[in-house]
Amino acid sequence: MSSPRRLHRLAVGLALAGCALGLPTAAHAQFAERLSLSVEGAASTHLLAPQSSEYGFGFLVGGRAAVRIAGPVAIQVYGAYGRWGADDPQLKAGVLSMFGGGLRVAPEVSRSVGRFVLDADVGFTLTGSDDAASGGARASALVFSGGVG
Repeated sequence: MSSPRRLHRLAVGLALAGCALGLPTAAHAQFAERLSLSVEGAASTHLLAPQSSEYGFGFLVGGRAAVRIAGPVAIQVYGAYGRWGADDPQLKAGVLSMFGGGLRVAPEVSRSVGRFVLDADVGFTLTGSDDAASGGARASALVFSGGVG
């Protein structure tokens, strides 16, 4: 191999290495700009029987992590936990654990108002306990939710 060819390959290799070392900073900044994390909480009650007559007020807490993929569209994962006090002393407290993921569309309405949020999620829900004698059940749930935030 001749010396000019070796020097050319070395120069190309150094240039590529320099580009590779310079890219992560910009790439990390762009990726971090696309990430969002949120924590949500709510007071809750049941509206329909039989839960409305068996359980009182409760709470829900949860979190979401999302990566914006294009414009206002993001892919997200979520997890949540809820608990309701039993009105009947013979019943255990009502519990709900759920997790899943889906899409979030959140176009900006204005800088002062924020974003309109529309979620379309598919999740797995655990309600009650694993003990069939205490009325435990497992179910899949399709959840659609939205709001301004």
